[in-house]
Amino acid sequence: MGTLSDAPARAANVLYQSCAVSASSVTTLDGLLGKSETTGREAVLFFGPDGSLMSVKWHSIKMWLRYSEGIDQPILKPQFPMFFDLATDPGEHFNLFSTRLDMGWMFGLTMQAVGEFEKSVARYPNIKPGQEFTGYKAAAVS
Repeated sequence: MGTLSDAPARAANVLYQSCAVSASSVTTLDGLLGKSETTGREAVLFFGPDGSLMSVKWHSIKMWLRYSEGIDQPILKPQFPMFFDLATDPGEHFNLFSTRLDMGWMFGLTMQAVGEFEKSVARYPNIKPGQEFTGYKAAAVS
């Protein structure tokens, strides 16, 4: 029998994480080339089919800003973000904010990732489909 390896799963995870966030100053090249076990990211942002932010994953914490109950169902926006601990609830069934009052720290950490992404996109705008891209202008060091 052959040797069992998790390399394909690791490679797919690295590729998935590196593609999940666009226009970032964090390089994932070492992860893609197998020189590092991680991608260098603490958070991953997930976008919907309309290009808008759906959720943020920070370590094992996931914040839903919008969700859909099926591919043929509309995207819904809860009144307040929903939070899940993927380590204890991988199926994302129990919204921590509806049962615990000590989870406010999650909001700060996940929203920090959103803020960093927004700064990155402001500095390095996403390339529009069909747009001729000649590179980004060198930014002045502040």
